[in-house]
Amino acid sequence: MQSAVASTDGGTLLRIEVSPGSSEDAFPSGYNPWRECIEARVKDPPKGGEANRTLLGLVAEHFNIPPTDVEIKTGHTSRRKTIRLRGIPEANARSQLKAVLP
Repeated sequence: MQSAVASTDGGTLLRIEVSPGSSEDAFPSGYNPWRECIEARVKDPPKGGEANRTLLGLVAEHFNIPPTDVEIKTGHTSRRKTIRLRGIPEANARSQLKAVLP
């Protein structure tokens, strides 16, 4: 999980791969060591930004921060995204993810 979480000015960056149209919403739903990214699943389809909005809400809920502190930096129209968490230090993000990922 080392390369999926990185420090940035005022927060943390997460590399995430999303599976829209899944049977359930889940973040994190796993870790892909080959692609070096955290996995997420959302029920919503990738149309009109629905899946992105759901993903941002799931990430905010997981880290217990307001949705306004979570933003997509890259990958708005891709399954692979870089998401920025404002106000969450890298070490805190890592420990919260390690607590739920194998």
